[in-house]
Amino acid sequence: MARCLLCDCVMDLTLINLLIQKQKLCSHCLNNFEIIKANIKVDDIQVHILYSYNDFFREILYQYKVNYDYALKDCFLNTHINELKRKYRGFVLIPAPSYYEADEKRGFNHVEEIFKNLNMRIIKCFKKTKDFKQTEQSYEGRKDIQKCIKIDKSMLKGANKLLLVDDVATSFSTIKSMIRLLPPDKQIKVLIIASNCLKRSNDLQ
Repeated sequence: MARCLLCDCVMDLTLINLLIQKQKLCSHCLNNFEIIKANIKVDDIQVHILYSYNDFFREILYQYKVNYDYALKDCFLNTHINELKRKYRGFVLIPAPSYYEADEKRGFNHVEEIFKNLNMRIIKCFKKTKDFKQTEQSYEGRKDIQKCIKIDKSMLKGANKLLLVDDVATSFSTIKSMIRLLPPDKQIKVLIIASNCLKRSNDLQ
């Protein structure tokens, strides 16, 4: 008997969902995710965004990231896994860094655990050297994240197609910092789970 990860209701699953999608969420909870599948450019790099950063998404992410509800790692990409595997075949995942003390306290890296569901190679070449919380900064102040991100380029040897991934992007300051630190000879794309970027598209370049 399959139960929804979010509301714990018993799910009435079709055979396709059971065998292919391995559905984790009921239809009611799925409908609360506002799918946008937006494609934008940030620093001339293609960025794909799955969801709008609405109140529902914010609450689920808080439960997962701040309240350490590890099981929720499987709900964010659930119905998109097969599509994303096809779209980014041959790419290596490069997760946005989080401060190591935050990961130790939580017991896991929240971004890395979400994207492990894609079963793609992951290279953690970026490090966050300071506990810089963007949620506590003004929109302009978030740009200072670039001072806190370092890269180990030696880890990228042999990896030419890089998919930068993060859970949420509002100012895109983290993604911009990552892009600007990467070697110019790499093919780079970006995948963001949720963003409110369409409300401030003029600020992204």
